[in-house]
Amino acid sequence: MRDIIPIYPIIHVEEISSTNEYFKLQANFDGVGEGAIVYADYQTKGRGQKGNVWESEKGKNLLFSMVLCPHILKINEQFIISQIVSLAIQEFLNTETGSVKIKWPNDIYWRDQKICGILIENILKEATIERSIIGVGLNVNQTEFSGWIPNPVSLKMINGRNYDIKSVAEKIQTRILTYYHQLKKGNIEEIRKKYKANLYRSEGYYMYADAEGVFEARIKDVENNGVIVLETKEQTEKKYFFKEVKYI
Repeated sequence: MRDIIPIYPIIHVEEISSTNEYFKLQANFDGVGEGAIVYADYQTKGRGQKGNVWESEKGKNLLFSMVLCPHILKINEQFIISQIVSLAIQEFLNTETGSVKIKWPNDIYWRDQKICGILIENILKEATIERSIIGVGLNVNQTEFSGWIPNPVSLKMINGRNYDIKSVAEKIQTRILTYYHQLKKGNIEEIRKKYKANLYRSEGYYMYADAEGVFEARIKDVENNGVIVLETKEQTEKKYFFKEVKYI
């Protein structure tokens, strides 16, 4: 983290349907430039991947979106945005506690519990990415969750102390922009290697399930387009896009 990153805006709103929607409506940015963050105390329509609902008690967690304009990336390279955001958040959390990993493709786990979810919506123009709207839900100060959520955890549950939400947003913003700067300098392979090295359950064999049933495999690779490559003990390779396979 040697690069010096300029200060970018951090916008606070009390309530909004979705922080991602905020940037979708800022078609010409109207004074809100690349690298800006908007965070909310509460989202009335907060969501995660594939339409999942993201639960958050009002004012307790960090619910934010950031906008980037990665014109240098082609459509088939968009997974690198997911990688830099995941790494940035994982690194921040590891300054507060250990044992934080990235669960493919971009959930953040503390041990076997989910602490953060990421939703990235890319707006494409011809063959490149015009804009990336990065939505993040990070459990910070909430300590009680609905029973239907299987494995939540927050920083307060881990460390027993309250965090200033804006301060957390600032630190994560800086780390994302540092990685983004590295991406624009062309250090993409270094980022990809680091992502793979910090994957949840990156070593050893574990149980997975796909449309055909349950099987045991290890993570062999994650391809540049985000496809995960699993290898069974019989050395059979299985490749999946997101939601085609799940951890057991």
